[in-house]
Amino acid sequence: MREPRQIVIVVPLKPGSRTWVHGLVELGPPCDPEDPGLERHQVFFTDQEAVFVFDAPDQSVRDRLAKSPAVRWAAAAWRDYIGGPTRLADVVYSWARNLSGEEAGRQRA
Repeated sequence: MREPRQIVIVVPLKPGSRTWVHGLVELGPPCDPEDPGLERHQVFFTDQEAVFVFDAPDQSVRDRLAKSPAVRWAAAAWRDYIGGPTRLADVVYSWARNLSGEEAGRQRA
């Protein structure tokens, strides 16, 4: 099985905190996403969660990001708004079209 290129982190939010954390996200990422070598970074919200998606070419990039002091500081800014344990989501299905427009394939974990 191929190593996943994405890490998906699900952060449960305390009731009424979505506006506050949305403001934190609007400030931008805690570090330049290109610095650790990320290929993509996205943040999604549900009514009760923030979902962070990090695309990285390999484990070393993810390790550097996890050890970044700026990322740790940003995580501390969220502590008053987190409503429970943070979870990692597993990628169980992925589909992508390659740049030439042809189907690149499907991946099931």
